[in-house]
This record gives sequence, structure tokens and C-alpha cells, in this order.
Amino acid sequence: MPYRRSFQAIIALLLLVMAGFWPFYWSRLHEVPWELHLHGITASLWVLLLLIQTRSIHVGQRKLHRLAGRLSVLLLPFLSAGLVASLHGTARFYREGDVFYQTVGPMFGISLAITLPAFLFLYGQALRHRSHVAQHAGYMLATALLLFQAPFSRVLVGLVPPFQIMGPESFGNLIDAVAVSTLLAAAIAAALWLRNRNDARPFGQAALILCVQALLVKFLSGSLLVDGALTLFASIPLSASLVAAFGAGALVAWASWRSGSRSATGARRSPPQAWHTLL
Repeated sequence: MPYRRSFQAIIALLLLVMAGFWPFYWSRLHEVPWELHLHGITASLWVLLLLIQTRSIHVGQRKLHRLAGRLSVLLLPFLSAGLVASLHGTARFYREGDVFYQTVGPMFGISLAITLPAFLFLYGQALRHRSHVAQHAGYMLATALLLFQAPFSRVLVGLVPPFQIMGPESFGNLIDAVAVSTLLAAAIAAALWLRNRNDARPFGQAALILCVQALLVKFLSGSLLVDGALTLFASIPLSASLVAAFGAGALVAWASWRSGSRSATGARRSPPQAWHTLL
């Protein structure tokens, strides 16, 4: 099985999620609006499923691995809806003039707007390439990199002086922290891709997506275009946005699963190689 350190990597991501969001989410659960709960719960469940998948396949528990995979198909529509719920909450707070969201709302909007289609694409590819071990594993692990920047940026804000927030005048430091965290995730993906450009194509695609995301977050956050987009999105009924997001996630999961099932017969499985041990 490729990516022999993937289980440890997902454990590290899970610990990062707990540490990064402790002061902003986990310790304030009663204060958080339900839109953020939907996003936080579904994203956390996704990391847990990745943890189960990586562990189960490494120890030969294929039935458990397949069960976790089927559960991820069911979870994807809810994850998609959670991302859109978070985006809608950001847009609403921004339109209402919240001081914090007036500064960082556009950054959140850009980041979430890119993360959702990127997530659907990478996961859809993972399902389509189920019979190609290295590519299937790569695409699944690449979804974890999309979730890396959010908790890591909060760690930077909490611990690293150049990014720390001391008051409203330094809210913009979070934008820099997210840009740096996204570039770090892109660098990790690029390093994996460079080890073997054929079988590690998922990480090359993820690196490109993350680089674009970091650049847009850094240089487009204060633009009139994003301002208008957030204001417009806030005017759309949340129920309509959730239905559309849920439907998109369900459609991607169903179509990709069907495509992967048709291509499974006679597919070539790639053998483990030395480069896989990076993770």
C-alpha cells in the first residue's frame, strides 16, 4: 500500500484541527452559529474517515476500508452543504457590517469558494480512480491538504508574533496567516508530486489549486469584485444555497462512483514504490 506514513499524517492533521480551533471553536461551541457547526462537524468527520481509511488499509482491514469509503460518499453532500453554510454566514456578517468580517470576510469568501469545487473535483477523481491504488490514495489525501490551511493559520495567529491579532487594527494578520498556510500546503503537495510525476498527479493538481488560492486570498481580498460577490451571495436564501450545495455533492459522489465502478474491471494496480514512503 502506498503512502506508508499517511496514517501519522492524518493524526497530525486531526491534532492540528483540535489545537488550531480550540480558542475559536471547540471552547466556544455554545456561541457558534449553526452554520459553522455544520461546517465544523462535517469537516471533522471527513478527517476521521480519512484516519480510518488510512489505518484500515495499512493493517489489511479491507472491509473496514471499503465501509469508510462508502460512508465518505454519504458524507460528501453534507460536507458540501457545510462549506456553503459557512460561506453564507461569512457573507451575512460581512453585509451586516461586523468589524471582524469587514476585514477578513472577503478572504474567507475566496478561500471557501475555491475549496468547495476543489474538494468536489479531488474526491470525484478519487472515486473514479479507485482501481488505481496510488492515484486513489493520492486524491483522497489531497483533500486533507485542502483542510490544512484553516487550522494551521489559527495556530500562526495564536503563537507566531508577526501573525498575532491584538485588536481590530490587526485583523488583517489572519489574511497573511491563511495565505502562508495555503502556500505551505501547496509546497507539501508539490514535494510529493516531484517525487514521482506520473502516479503523484493528484498532488500536482492540488499544488496548483492551492497556489492559486493563496494568491487570490492575498491580493484579491480587498477588491470591489469580492465585495459585490459577498453582498450578492448574502441576499440568496440560505435554504436555496444549501439545497444546491447538497445536490452538487450528491451528484459528484454518484457520478464518480458509477464512473469508477465501470472502469474497475481489468484496471491496472500500481505497485508500491520508494517515493510513497514520504507520507
